[in-house]
Amino acid sequence: MQIHKKGRERVDSCGFTFTFTDTISAPVVSSLGLKEGDQLEIFADNGKISMIPVAVYPDDYVEQLRRETAELRDNIKSGKQPVFDSVDAFIDALESTSRF
Repeated sequence: MQIHKKGRERVDSCGFTFTFTDTISAPVVSSLGLKEGDQLEIFADNGKISMIPVAVYPDDYVEQLRRETAELRDNIKSGKQPVFDSVDAFIDALESTSRF
């Protein structure tokens, strides 16, 4: 581990500096299919650093999904939304109402 002139620690093997700016090597980025701007959740896990890609959605989209989910729950409670016990029952219902 090296110490920068300003006293910051640096781990050379991954290029991460403790200034909340991180750099991941190109081969790792490529192998994971990451692109600039992707967001990662970074956390310690049993002595290892783990990074998991996370999706970030606009607030209005998240609110729309909440409204739609609430509507579906209300429809299920009121009996307007069919509930199926199996995938086969769902497919049978689709095939019986198919418009193709």
